Amino acid sequence: MPKLQILGRVLPDPLKVTIPPRDIHWKDENGVEANFKIRIAGSLINIECEPLNAVSDNIALLIIRAFDLARASVNLVAFATAQGLSVSFDFVIGEDGTPQYLVPNDLPLASLCTAYRIDIAEEVSKMYEIIVGDVDLSRALNDLILSISTPHVSSLNCGRAMDGIKHIISGNIRDDKKAWKMMRDALQIDESYIRFIMSNSTDPRHGRPGHIPPHVTNEIVRRSWMIMNRFLEYKKRNTTPLPVGDFPLLTH
Repeated sequence: MPKLQILGRVLPDPLKVTIPPRDIHWKDENGVEANFKIRIAGSLINIECEPLNAVSDNIALLIIRAFDLARASVNLVAFATAQGLSVSFDFVIGEDGTPQYLVPNDLPLASLCTAYRIDIAEEVSKMYEIIVGDVDLSRALNDLILSISTPHVSSLNCGRAMDGIKHIISGNIRDDKKAWKMMRDALQIDESYIRFIMSNSTDPRHGRPGHIPPHVTNEIVRRSWMIMNRFLEYKKRNTTPLPVGDFPLLTH
């Protein structure tokens, strides 16, 4: 089976992190099996991945696992040295030897952003002022973006983003049921629509292990993107509840 080579960096680059080489055999609960050779020197990351069975013919999954393995090594250094280190993957080299950029994205989500258009400067400026003027909104938006930049923790970050929106809309309301209702009423969201996100993010948010199927993760991110877009629309309207005529109830 074709081997993969993954190239990346430990950030911030000036720290020049070097870690002893590691050779790891990995097999998951679904039978995906591969060998990884992890080399990190001078903050440059070089990982060779050799799939061992047909089930391993899933490049995205193997790259995610390589990221986890590299990050585990770097986190050991970060903890021992109390430095804020992170891992960034830049290229993957496949069977034909051609490097390809690794750019985390989920392009279909782009069509869900209607609160502003990135090619209209006035709309971008207005939205920028809204976001930088609300630190809690900035934090929730960042949590949501992490769901595509670090996709295997998507459910956790989406759940955090939804919690953030709820707290912004409900203010000092301590009753969680009332707070969720205020959010749903303001953004025209059915209870079942958001329950899907929160019920599937409960275990990750509380540190409990478990596997969430990719199709569920994808739907969590899609729904969260829709809700964030509606929240931005709500902020544009000076926190006036969205009219159902323009924003039909999000359900199922």
